[in-house]
Amino acid sequence: MDDFYENPDPLEGLLDSREHHCCLARFVKSECATSMEHFYLQCFFEPISDEPDLVLKNESSFWRYGLDTYPYFTITGDAFLSLIGEKNYPFVDSELSAAEQAKFIEEKTKNKMILFYPFYKASNKSNIIYKNFNKLGKVRFFDVPNTNPRYFVLPLIDSISYQQLKDGKVISLTSFDRSVYGAPMYLLYQNRLISVDLTFSPHSCFNCQRKEGGKFIEFEFDEETFRKENLLLYPDDRSSYAFLEKTTLNQVTKIESKPMEKESDTISSLEEASVQSMESDTASALNQFVEYTKARNLYYYPDDIFNFHACIKTGLLTILAGMSGTGKTRLPLEYARFFNMSEEKQTLLFVTVSPSYTEPSDVLGFYDPSSDNYIPSDTGLVSFLKHAKDNPTKMHMVIFDEMNLSRIEYWFAPFMSILERDGQDRVLHLYDKSLPCKNGNEFPSSISILDNIIFVGTINLDETTKELSDRLLDRSFVINLKKATFDRFSGSRILMNKNTPKYMNGRGELKRLFKAEDRSVLDYISVFDPKQREFFDEFDRILNESDSQKGISFRNARNIAIYLTSAVDGFNKANQVDGNEFSVRKAFDYAIHQTIMRKIRGPEEYIIDLVLTPDKYKDSKLYKLFDQYTEISDFELCKQDVKNKSFELKRFAYAR
Repeated sequence: MDDFYENPDPLEGLLDSREHHCCLARFVKSECATSMEHFYLQCFFEPISDEPDLVLKNESSFWRYGLDTYPYFTITGDAFLSLIGEKNYPFVDSELSAAEQAKFIEEKTKNKMILFYPFYKASNKSNIIYKNFNKLGKVRFFDVPNTNPRYFVLPLIDSISYQQLKDGKVISLTSFDRSVYGAPMYLLYQNRLISVDLTFSPHSCFNCQRKEGGKFIEFEFDEETFRKENLLLYPDDRSSYAFLEKTTLNQVTKIESKPMEKESDTISSLEEASVQSMESDTASALNQFVEYTKARNLYYYPDDIFNFHACIKTGLLTILAGMSGTGKTRLPLEYARFFNMSEEKQTLLFVTVSPSYTEPSDVLGFYDPSSDNYIPSDTGLVSFLKHAKDNPTKMHMVIFDEMNLSRIEYWFAPFMSILERDGQDRVLHLYDKSLPCKNGNEFPSSISILDNIIFVGTINLDETTKELSDRLLDRSFVINLKKATFDRFSGSRILMNKNTPKYMNGRGELKRLFKAEDRSVLDYISVFDPKQREFFDEFDRILNESDSQKGISFRNARNIAIYLTSAVDGFNKANQVDGNEFSVRKAFDYAIHQTIMRKIRGPEEYIIDLVLTPDKYKDSKLYKLFDQYTEISDFELCKQDVKNKSFELKRFAYAR
């Protein structure tokens, strides 16, 4: 229901069938109907849990069918039984009468309630909207706990959010969208039910904090007993919320009640709090993304995700490499969706690169002098770049899939010349502005490439692809995604549901998450300590001895400095991911691995002394260099690079 709350017509979004919220209902009745001389059943269910606010506010638009409530229903009894997984129902061949069919349905649902994903559909013949079951989801049966059950939605919080909320700080109710359920009155933390006055950010349906001076009351909560009695229900094992029967509030015992303490560091403005949370809690957002990928049956090492985000902040182009099937394409796609970039909103563009691409016009387009029109490429890239320029506060992402099927330097040349420029200097020229272009309003002669656009490429490294030039490597970061072990994948714990959190992408809130150091003012040399600068000089000397055209450029150093600042300052600070700290030492290894080590390639005669000796790779110049500077980093990735390249030399007399 992403577009439900953004569409000028608030009911338009009701037609969205995606699984964004669950609903509880109980069986009311089934009725026989006749169509084309055939009998069929309609099964009606009364909602007994919170529905979306806009549904409640627009009840008159829904089909009522003479019932006291606006029911959910299925078109046929067969469809309902199929939906609930009842395969052996007895009236497929219509041997049973309509009355017998209705009785069978009633017996199946007697004293039961069901959990399902709702589906809203407008009538083609009228303005009436029907409430149905989502055909994609299986419903679940539960015994009705009492004669008139009524449930409300209860967000779940962890220990960190509990303490932050108690201290009056901003938290994020992951995947719990107040625009669907409204502001919650209670939260669940372990065996504690918390009654709290919440204030939400005006720019986020997820970020909230305790009202200054508001209540914070805790109650003992017997979760196990309530679950056994179906007083507490979870949609699934990954849920970020539960359903609590309202009468249970009479069965909880108050622990404490105290008003919010006035603290000097309490954030007075909620809008500022939302922004601050986005900037200071990058680790929290990325940890959420890690769990989000697991919920979508993907698994990436957390370090790879943190590294990917740091690379995106560092420069305009990030390239993902690795063996086929490691998720190179899915990572940027899910990353974009997680941070509220989509093709529907014109903030995500997916370009499949063809081997036939040989010049910029293949991806951009060209000026046609015969018609005085600019003819855009069918990639849609020019229109997308213009949309990004016209919407500077929204983040945009372009994904070039299989980027090196063609020589990148040929078709990507205009971008390479502007990648390292700053701010307003990044201008893409499409044609001479003096030319009389009839559609110049739609396709201007030049487009500014602002800092709200991200370029991501995926590449394969095999015989069907082209190598990356040093020119390109100097202007990008190349990430080799690690494939998770099958044991690690199978043991990964899925905590979130599959719904995409709505990170704001409209007023610059999301953009702050991607803000890196300003290249034009960053004193990048001062980022490095004396030992790191010494390491660069020694590394540069060794590369020059092997090949006078190889070395560590000042462009390399600046990019590495920006990367370190983005990777460490943004989300390290004692943050632990899977037990491993993404520290300065680790980030330094990643930076060297993704930039300088990429340049070490070629035939045996050029690089053999760098990565291989007659005895073994550990005696090579580079391996010894990394061992010499262990106080800077462990250089695990760089040492593995040396090992891999030495094996390639032994086998092919060439290293890629």
